[in-house]
Amino acid sequence: MTTPPPARPGEKERAAPDNPMRLLDLLDSAYAAPNEPERFDELMEAAKRYFFKTGGEELAADIPHAVEFDGRLAPHIDRIQSMLDATSLAPAGRSASAYGRFTLAAGGRVIEGNEAASRYFSARFPCDLTALDLDPASRKRLSAALADKSSGEEPIIIRLEGQEQPNTAIALCRRTGEGAGARLECSLSHVVWTDELVSAVGEALGLSEAEAGVLSGLLRGLSHAEIAEERGRAADTVKAQAKSILRKSGAERMSDVIHLATSVAFLLKTAQRDPAASASARPAAASEERRFKAANGRIVSYYAYGAKRGAPVLYFHGSLQGPFFLNSFVNGLNDLGATLYGPSRPGFGGTDPARKGESYDGATVSDIAEICVREKLDDILLLVQQGGVSHAYRAAATLGERVKGMIMVGGGVPIDEAAHLPTMDRYTRIAAAAVKHAPAVMELITRIAISVFKRRGYRRFLEDYFAGSPADLAALSDPELYAIMERGLDHLIAHGPKTFVSDGAAQMADWREDFERVKARAFWLHAEDDPILPARFVQEWVRARTNHPVETAPEGGYNFIHRRSDLVLATIEEALAW
Repeated sequence: MTTPPPARPGEKERAAPDNPMRLLDLLDSAYAAPNEPERFDELMEAAKRYFFKTGGEELAADIPHAVEFDGRLAPHIDRIQSMLDATSLAPAGRSASAYGRFTLAAGGRVIEGNEAASRYFSARFPCDLTALDLDPASRKRLSAALADKSSGEEPIIIRLEGQEQPNTAIALCRRTGEGAGARLECSLSHVVWTDELVSAVGEALGLSEAEAGVLSGLLRGLSHAEIAEERGRAADTVKAQAKSILRKSGAERMSDVIHLATSVAFLLKTAQRDPAASASARPAAASEERRFKAANGRIVSYYAYGAKRGAPVLYFHGSLQGPFFLNSFVNGLNDLGATLYGPSRPGFGGTDPARKGESYDGATVSDIAEICVREKLDDILLLVQQGGVSHAYRAAATLGERVKGMIMVGGGVPIDEAAHLPTMDRYTRIAAAAVKHAPAVMELITRIAISVFKRRGYRRFLEDYFAGSPADLAALSDPELYAIMERGLDHLIAHGPKTFVSDGAAQMADWREDFERVKARAFWLHAEDDPILPARFVQEWVRARTNHPVETAPEGGYNFIHRRSDLVLATIEEALAW
């Protein structure tokens, strides 16, 4: 049986749980799960026994002091991570990400990458660039892009050809850092661009047949001159058609078009594979990702949806789904003349984690403030999903009178552990207890969970997560909504498990003071079948402190903002007139 390591010389002996067998049971399950993914459920049961009394609802008496023992888990986390790194990366279900992602560092070293990239290149990361299944010309192009400072942080496109296998892919790359700290962050788009698929993507983007032909060449990494020669057209004609593609897709750069086209292609393929896919299913809503370097040097990513320069709506995403929406919702924003800005919080998606020594909450609010300045936002409506609520109130307290009002969709309230935890689903209850009282345990569980569900496939994770919510299980059969769920999970784990821990701790913190500082008008929408926090707790808490309306609706579940987007849009329309 695994035992905790002894205290280091000179280190004060830390308190152990009242029942150390619970911790040992948890660690034994944690050591078993990396090599036996089917035992992940045993780990979750061990975590429930560790945090809660028999019955699994009331916190164990010693848990409020568990953080005193937290630091002693670091060696275990390191060992288990080594086990996770050594396990096979081949998943049993769908790839965790439709995109391979990898990072090339100075000296020709690929320092990290996801499982999709590992499978594509037949390599394990970290490794030398020469270990990747690429022909010499492709390696040279990647090395040259890493060395080229002139591109700044603008994305560039590189065509990659396999050496052993006849694979062709497009890599969208962004260079960051200087000298020994230089990095080339690459997103790998591997699609066999058949005429049928290009035609379908062109139709989804509203392109003419001629423009779709030009797009086909761009997707295969051809230059304007090469496309002109291949199609027997003048170079100026091809350039004009390329400009038309940019305009129709709503993108500023051709790299954004390729990223968008690949997203559409992957979704079309998913819909074809999914037996529950509807013939009328549409690809996920097109969005424009914007990035900038913040004042503290971090890269901040956010998305823009809806009308161009319309009435500003600032979105605060929940943990699992990120700032992504259905086509019908985006069309509704357009109809309302509203522009929704959806930032990725620190450590989510394309946004860098908070710097060492910088608070997570401080980085979140600072990013929001910089976005508002860059986009010249005023009279702002805040749209808030689930756990984004604490962040929204912190930001609103800082933005002050620039906030027009707030709409909470499934938004929580400051957590009362005794009252709220027993009503939560298993995953949420364990996470809520862990991020507050034992963040190292939460990090350990999250690391294992990420590895296990990458191998099992995200659908299996979502089926397990939504097991107690009929509305959400039904939502899995909607290919457009399912694609948003997968994209949201990728968005969550983009920078590893620490983001989940930091964000969860911010949600579990006492943010009542921020709530009381905000005087803006607000409206609360909550699903009657919300699996995270029952509507009655929200109604009681909000009505005891404000005159904010709290309305409920049936059959919304966890995915309320998507399943009942009609109600959300109607509320936005009303709020824009406040």
